[in-house]
Amino acid sequence: MTTNASYKLPDLLSLCDPFELRTNRACRAVTAASESWLVDLPDALTERERDDLRHMKMGLLAALCFPTCDQPQLRLVTDFWTLLVVANRRAKPGQDPSSDNLLTHLAVRLQRLEDAAPADCKARFRAHMAAHQAAEQQLVSGEAPTRDIDMYMPFSDAVEALDLPQEGEERTLLDALTAHALDLIAWSWDIVAYNVDQSVGRRNNAVQVILDARGFSIQGAVTVAFSHAQQAQHDFLECERSLRERLEPPSPPSPVEPSWAATLSSYIGLVGGAPPPPDTPRSELPSQQCADALRYVQGLRDCIAGVLHWAYETEMFFGRKQEVRSYIRTFGWVFLLEKSTEREEEANGTV
Repeated sequence: MTTNASYKLPDLLSLCDPFELRTNRACRAVTAASESWLVDLPDALTERERDDLRHMKMGLLAALCFPTCDQPQLRLVTDFWTLLVVANRRAKPGQDPSSDNLLTHLAVRLQRLEDAAPADCKARFRAHMAAHQAAEQQLVSGEAPTRDIDMYMPFSDAVEALDLPQEGEERTLLDALTAHALDLIAWSWDIVAYNVDQSVGRRNNAVQVILDARGFSIQGAVTVAFSHAQQAQHDFLECERSLRERLEPPSPPSPVEPSWAATLSSYIGLVGGAPPPPDTPRSELPSQQCADALRYVQGLRDCIAGVLHWAYETEMFFGRKQEVRSYIRTFGWVFLLEKSTEREEEANGTV
């Protein structure tokens, strides 16, 4: 057995410790309806792709990332993400994306998502889609591909119809928070996806990039990738703290009588001691925008927890045997899949 025949996943679920896991009550109904619709689409999916629908569990992913949206919106996200994943798995260098009739159905769902978005977030929504389409063009042209995990993040302001600030310190903090969430999910996603990616020759995986650039073992590259995920989690929590201090109303003062220690501290301050730290400036946004911004923050938290837990439930990364996925979830050990033409053709949708 070679040194790299197996490797151990880090404790990815520890990244979820600060986040609660919630799910949408419409998960089962929406998943069944979406899969039935996709299976019945004429000339859209291959037989293998139809079989894969149930095993991908995209409805579960949508339900974990959107635990509070209504059923029609959850159905829209489930359809969109499933079509997107299937289309991405088909994409390969030299292929003309316009020849894929699946993209027609994807475009319809995309337009419906955009139509649902508030006017002030349509530009950001279009920018997300333009970035994704550029990444797809880069991939199929054979150029060095870019990672585009942000397309699997919830468009919370669109789906939940949120009124978010468009400028100022709050907008800066929201953008930074979103970037940290994307980084956390992207690094974690590439860690769990590495085994399948390497088996079919996909090289735009962060673990593979580290291997190519630094010559580490697989275990070493996974460890480096996990350290980036941990840093992203730390940065997210720090940014969230700063944002909440601006958005959340201050706590009412305690009715407790001043203690001798508090009195002494006040006296020390009067005679030249260190002044108390300045209060964090409160947001001057309308109360509804503050509330919607906090809902958006919760949406990012839901997405982080949802994606990481879903990674061990979907059969896309660790196979179809529940006992194997449970073993990997508990102990972390992953055995390398062999590279084969058949697996590569399956990934590209040619068999």
